[in-house]
Amino acid sequence: MMVTEFEAKPQLLQRDMRLAISWNELGNAHMLSRQWALGEECYNRSIETMRRLAFFKETNLSPPVVNLSLSFWLQGKLDAALDHLVAGLREREMAFGNDDRESFFTGRFLHALGNIKAELGKKEESFMFHRKALLHYKSTLGNNHHRTADVCVKVAEHSIRLKQKDTAMALLDHALKAYSNSETYVPEKARAQFKRSQVLKMMQNKTDADEALQEAVDLYYEAAGGQENTKRKKAEELVDQDFVELIAFWSR
Repeated sequence: MMVTEFEAKPQLLQRDMRLAISWNELGNAHMLSRQWALGEECYNRSIETMRRLAFFKETNLSPPVVNLSLSFWLQGKLDAALDHLVAGLREREMAFGNDDRESFFTGRFLHALGNIKAELGKKEESFMFHRKALLHYKSTLGNNHHRTADVCVKVAEHSIRLKQKDTAMALLDHALKAYSNSETYVPEKARAQFKRSQVLKMMQNKTDADEALQEAVDLYYEAAGGQENTKRKKAEELVDQDFVELIAFWSR
């Protein structure tokens, strides 16, 4: 209906960003259904529509550009994802300066860059971006926001890799505390608890590790909605990716 409205009144495209925002939101809906290519298509439409605004600024594109980059990432188009993220972050730096606190969107770019760098095997660069994202989210969204918790988990993964057990545990405990503020974040809780079981195992605390693993598995089955293909997996068969796949694309 909105497309029809804008087609009937082309002048709206120059002064009303509702259609551009709607294309971005439709892309999000496709992405939440794991329809990555359809998400990509909608984000491109959002960008094209946004550019037609009379008051257009490059930073208007931050939401669809970061989402488009994630759609590329999830389709394995890592070079395209990286190029769009670097360009989008550069536009924000030109508009607001380095490490701006204008909005949390700079944090989203940093978070996504950390994920792409990890996928490319550039672990230290990934760690740098994830740490910057964590600091950014803390200052723009607060310590107990779910996005802050998401990146606590990402930084904890680096701490696990570096065998920094106490740091990893503190980050995961904080993430779980933040997620506990809502009943919504069951997949995120499952992932954090699964990571926590790994750290406890590293600490040679078998009893607590087993308890954390069982809680992670219970949350996993709850988040998966009792799907048959999910329940066939035993606790000892579950791996990190099983938990990640239950999480919304922007929180991975």
